[in-house]
Amino acid sequence: MHIPGCWMKHGVLLSCFGAEANHRFSAAIFDFSYRKPSSTALAYDLRRLFHDACAPQTYEPFYLSATVSRWHEVTRVFFDGIGLATVVASSTEVSTPTGRYAKGDVAEWQHAGRHLGKCECFCELHTANGGRLWVAGVNELAHEGLGVWKPVHDVLVNAPLFFAAIPFCSEGGFVRPLYVSP
Repeated sequence: MHIPGCWMKHGVLLSCFGAEANHRFSAAIFDFSYRKPSSTALAYDLRRLFHDACAPQTYEPFYLSATVSRWHEVTRVFFDGIGLATVVASSTEVSTPTGRYAKGDVAEWQHAGRHLGKCECFCELHTANGGRLWVAGVNELAHEGLGVWKPVHDVLVNAPLFFAAIPFCSEGGFVRPLYVSP
């Protein structure tokens, strides 16, 4: 709710506060908690934070988080510059050195220019030489003009290329990012 006022007052979009970035988790708890919802949400959030602090993958630069599904059947994906890789797990969220990206976020990445896309899923791949690779299934957006973007096609993006998650609003199949480009 602070974004329009901040933009008008300062002329630039300041990043969202930590509590606002966590609103999806709290909103999901409010859906089922009718007695003391704030205390319940805080207890769930603290339990999740302690779990993350004790989990060994938290201190790795990349890992899948939230709802993780392990793949037992062999599924191979062709990835440019790497070749065939085997999908071992998928998730609705990935943690990277630049932050966490969740399904539904609009992310910006750098690869032969800047690109925008709406995240659909995240996967951990194992390459033929034993390496690990984190990729995102992204619905890439194309600029339609006047700051409006439209989904055009699905692509696999190497998660280390991500450098920002962008606040946005959807308007009838179109996306309008809420940020000031440099």
